[in-house]
Amino acid sequence: MTDELLDRFGDLPKPAENLLDIAFIRYMASKCGISKVALQHRKLVLLFEEHNCLGPELFAALLDDYGMRLTIYGGVEPRVTLVLDKAPAAQEAEVILTTMLAFREEAS
Repeated sequence: MTDELLDRFGDLPKPAENLLDIAFIRYMASKCGISKVALQHRKLVLLFEEHNCLGPELFAALLDDYGMRLTIYGGVEPRVTLVLDKAPAAQEAEVILTTMLAFREEAS
C-alpha cells in the first residue's frame, strides 16, 4: 500500500507515514493474538487476547533477545512490556511482532 501511495502522490508527509506504520503494527499484532498495542512511559505494551497461539518457546526466545528490557505478565490481563531502546517505538514494535509471527508460523 505504501508503494502505491508513493507512486501516486510522491513523498508522504510524516503524519501519513506514521499512520501507515500504526496500521501495519496493528495488523501484525492482530495476527499474533494481541488485542492492544500501547506506548506508556517509553515502554511498548502488548496485551494478549485470551486465545492466542504463542507458547513458552516464543517467550524464552524473546527473553534471550531482549533480556532485562522485557517483562512478561500472566494472569487476568496477560501482557508483555518492552523498555524501548534508542530505536523509534514503531521500529521496535515491528521487530518484536515479526519475531512473534515467525514463531507462530513455525508452530503451525
